[in-house]
Amino acid sequence: MPQKAFDRKEAIISFYREELCRRYQVASVRRFTPFDVISDETVDALRDYFLDHVYPPYERREQLDDAFDHLGRLLRSPKRLRPMVTMAITSLWRLGRQLPAAVSAGRATFDAYIESRKLEGYMLKEAEKIGLTAAAARDRITMLSLITDIPEKHVHRLIRDLLSLFHALAKVSLLRTSAEIMQRVHELMRRRTDLYTESECAGLALGLEVLRGGLALYESMEPEVFPHIIQGIELVEFDWYDAVRAEVAAARK
Repeated sequence: MPQKAFDRKEAIISFYREELCRRYQVASVRRFTPFDVISDETVDALRDYFLDHVYPPYERREQLDDAFDHLGRLLRSPKRLRPMVTMAITSLWRLGRQLPAAVSAGRATFDAYIESRKLEGYMLKEAEKIGLTAAAARDRITMLSLITDIPEKHVHRLIRDLLSLFHALAKVSLLRTSAEIMQRVHELMRRRTDLYTESECAGLALGLEVLRGGLALYESMEPEVFPHIIQGIELVEFDWYDAVRAEVAAARK
């Protein structure tokens, strides 16, 4: 069997997932006081949400990226969105004034989700710039350098985008409504093959899956824990980035 060709994007995704898994181990997050009120089980669930939904394995990532690309275009097309919104309002009239806010919350969740993953895209550009090889991808400092060579302001913004995702997910009651709307819309799309493609249906289905995964995470916690989760993620992410910079700087001396 011929050897699989080296894929820089796959190498970067795998490396970033390993780093994420490492920094969200229970023993690691216990260094940060917001996690004092968060159980080991919730820490494990948070890490699993990252690895299953936000930063999934390469094969799953390709599928999600394609689906979200179609979903994003659909959500920004008023003409094609109108039949879905009309149907949702008709079938969910009881929600009244909550409807617009629920739609906005769902859209904000997807926007934050997409933005939060852009760090890997920046890393890929750096990898292409240096001609990253399979051998170099096995060197930790080389891979960490792909991060430190990105302007700091970009990394900070992307960490903020990740926090925006968790702020959006914390609006549990609104997102339950968003999920209900999306489920009805998905049923409509599957019926209206004259208006919506298979790819667009798949995009909505996967978007719904990501949203439900986040809802399940938050529904497993008491509401008073939500701010601690967000504060904890912020501390973990900035601490990790500072540690990466220090490690690369020390190796380059």
